[in-house]
Amino acid sequence: MNYITDGKDSGHKMNIQDWGAPDWERARNCYVYPPARLIRTLDEGATSFQHGNLTLTKDLSLIATSDRHTLDEFHSKLLWSDGFEDNLHGLLSVVFWGNYAGSDPTKGPNGFALARTKWMVEGKAGKPKPSMNTLEAALRDGRTHLKEGRLDHALKALMGIPNLGMSFASKVLMFLDPSRAVIYDSKIAEKIARLAQLDRTWGSRVVSVGLGYTKSKGSAYTSWCEFCIDTAAELNAKGSTWLETNGTKRPWRAVDVERSIFALL
Repeated sequence: MNYITDGKDSGHKMNIQDWGAPDWERARNCYVYPPARLIRTLDEGATSFQHGNLTLTKDLSLIATSDRHTLDEFHSKLLWSDGFEDNLHGLLSVVFWGNYAGSDPTKGPNGFALARTKWMVEGKAGKPKPSMNTLEAALRDGRTHLKEGRLDHALKALMGIPNLGMSFASKVLMFLDPSRAVIYDSKIAEKIARLAQLDRTWGSRVVSVGLGYTKSKGSAYTSWCEFCIDTAAELNAKGSTWLETNGTKRPWRAVDVERSIFALL
């Protein structure tokens, strides 16, 4: 049996196999990761950095209204753009977003998100700068594999980008297509491992997010995405929706299932 514990009520446990639509809706509405991003700027100040013609700065304006819908569309548009400069902007913004609050969104910004984002174009100290040709090719290949339904190959392609890894490669894939691709980072890995302790069928989804790509990682990622895709389809078939902070009703996507589990387990 798969039990999820609501962090706000440690005594409340539920079998996710028995969850009904209201349970999933409640879980999704508990998701609070802050929608931080990077936007273009003409100001080359302390809170921005430049790479070629691209100058970016922090934008935290969406956090006050918890506007994650705008964030999702913002990243998707940049990552699917025909221009590599836009693609790079999207990638850097996703890395900034993923580092902004770390694994615990309730603790707020961690202070090193921008520095880690710079690694993507400047490299880590003592390491060579990443090749933009390599990055461009990896993004292009990842998008192609994703469009053709090869989630494992898409993950492998993006993990070929220096300093990205499984956690952030899956974040990029999620923003490319949140209806089919979801995040598999250290936090999700912990949750899947806990579920596998209670239900052996989850065992094939348990992998370490460290080091490079392996076939087992690709298989686990595909299976995890498929679970989220199938659950979203079942919820939509029942007429279920979840609520944005502003009261807007949204249909379920694979990422909304993942965010529900991220929020409660």
